[in-house]
Amino acid sequence: MPAFNFPGRCWNRLALPLLLGIALLAPSAWSANAVLFVHPRPAPALNTISVTGQPLRLRQLRGKVVLLNFWATWCGPCRMEIPELIRLQRQYAGKLQILGLSVDIGDGVHRLVAQFGRHMGINYPLAIASDALQRRYGGIRYTPTSVLIDPRGRIEQVLEGMRSYNEFNTDIRALLKLPFAGHIVRVNELSPSGKVSTINIPGLHAALLRLTPAQREEALKNLNRVQCDCGCRWSLATCRVQDPKCGYSLPEALALIQKIKAGKFK
Repeated sequence: MPAFNFPGRCWNRLALPLLLGIALLAPSAWSANAVLFVHPRPAPALNTISVTGQPLRLRQLRGKVVLLNFWATWCGPCRMEIPELIRLQRQYAGKLQILGLSVDIGDGVHRLVAQFGRHMGINYPLAIASDALQRRYGGIRYTPTSVLIDPRGRIEQVLEGMRSYNEFNTDIRALLKLPFAGHIVRVNELSPSGKVSTINIPGLHAALLRLTPAQREEALKNLNRVQCDCGCRWSLATCRVQDPKCGYSLPEALALIQKIKAGKFK
C-alpha cells in the first residue's frame, strides 16, 4: 500500500492550516457556539462524478446538511481531519452528506484518490475538484477548506484550516436544529471590497458599541488595516470574521479598540 507522502509540495497551503489546526484542537480554543453567516447565499452548482463513477449533484442533496471538504492526499492536516469526518458521516447518516473534493492534480489522480480513500476507510464520496469548481467556490487558498451548506442549499460557513470534531459537530447540529451546548452566533461575511464594513464582528461588537461614531469609524479603518499576528496574513477584522476562534486576533483587536477609546492609538 503506498504511503501517500508528498513532502515539500504547496507549502504555503499546507503549513498555515497545520499550525492553525494544532492550535484549534487545544481545549481552550473550542467554543460551544455555532458561528454561521448572517446572510447565507445559495451554493454554486456542483455536478461532477466521483472517483468511483457515482454522479454527484448538489441539488439532489436538498434537505440534508452538506459539508464540502476541499482536501488533498499530500496534505497533513487533511489526513488528520479525515477520521473526524468519517465519524460525523457515520453519526449523522441520512441527515448529513460529506463530499470530499480533492485538489490533487496529475496523471492517474482519480486512481490515486480512490486508492487513498480505500486506505483511509473513507465512508463518503470522493471527487476531483476541477479548477472551475474551485473558482465557483471563491478559490481554494488552503487545504483543508470546508464549506457548510444548510438543507436549503445555502452556504452557512466557510472554514479554512483543519477543524476538530467538536467544531464541526456544533455547526452541524445547529443546521440540523438539534440541541447543542451553546447558541448560534451570526456573523457578516466580508464585503465585496474585501473589507469588513460592519461592527457585528465576533468578539468585538460590544467593545465597538462603547465607542463614539467617530471612534467606531476609526476603529473599523484600523481593524481592516492592521495585520493579525497569527500568521494568516489577514487584517484583524478579516481574521475575526473568517476565524472567530483565533486566539491572536481577539486580544489584539480589543487592545486596538481600547487605545482608540483612550485617544492613544497612533
